Amino acid sequence: MRTFKYLRPATVGEACEMKAELGREARFLAGGTDLMLEWRRGAAPLSHVIDLSFILEMRAGAVTPRELRLAAAETLGGLAAADGDQWWARVLASTAARMATPQLRTLATVGGNVCHASPCADMAIVLSALDAVMAVAATRGSRTLAAAEFFVGVNQTALAADEMLTAISVPLPAEQTAAAYQRVTRTGVDLAQASAAVRLSSEDGSTISDARVVIGACAPAPARSREAEQALLGLSLAAPDEKALDEASRLAERATSPISDVRCSADYRHRVSRVLVRRAVLEAAAALAQGAAAIRRERAKREV
Repeated sequence: MRTFKYLRPATVGEACEMKAELGREARFLAGGTDLMLEWRRGAAPLSHVIDLSFILEMRAGAVTPRELRLAAAETLGGLAAADGDQWWARVLASTAARMATPQLRTLATVGGNVCHASPCADMAIVLSALDAVMAVAATRGSRTLAAAEFFVGVNQTALAADEMLTAISVPLPAEQTAAAYQRVTRTGVDLAQASAAVRLSSEDGSTISDARVVIGACAPAPARSREAEQALLGLSLAAPDEKALDEASRLAERATSPISDVRCSADYRHRVSRVLVRRAVLEAAAALAQGAAAIRRERAKREV
């Protein structure tokens, strides 16, 4: 029987010191839903696990006018149950609610899903579309990484062997913003065959002034399409042009490099990624138009 030693640090600094001392075969543990599966099949050699779930500072999030700070040890279940009318609260909660099963969501964490860096990791795709910034700590100091720099390949991040993810910051734009996440799976609790996250902003309340388009499960890392984003600029929120939507979807699909696997074929991923981008754009545009209309009504009441 294979065994490992269990360690429970009380602070981020203590956890980093343990990792620096013990080396690569000591692994950080949060929910453990991925790590324990790897260990049981012999894919993750472990000498020690460093349990992060009792570090209070890694479980505390915050919201300021400029950013949302997500705790790395926040469970998916907690995120799914979070209340809020803000655009970021809706997209994060709805994404988390579609991940795994209710039982697993009570254990699995946002940071664990991100650090596992699976090409089909739902939270990684959404956070990439939200321009998230990863806060990283080690005994030699701390640093931040943009999501575009953090994910580097299949199950690979830019984290060094002695570094740990402590928090995730999402900048909150000053202009009106909405986001949407779409995915297809074989079953409701299965990993995504393909996915798409879209974030749209509007300065005038009627057209798109800024956009992010990211596709998941169709490349080694989240695939952002700057070409699709440019194609969406100026698009009407209330009545999006069909040709412009088709063009943006086609350009987004060009950013992918899918493979065939047990879940589906590369050809299917190519085709469905266009559909998902289109659906996500329409969903986010509708939410943005609705929000803009509500703001106009409120202003009209105040003027009266």
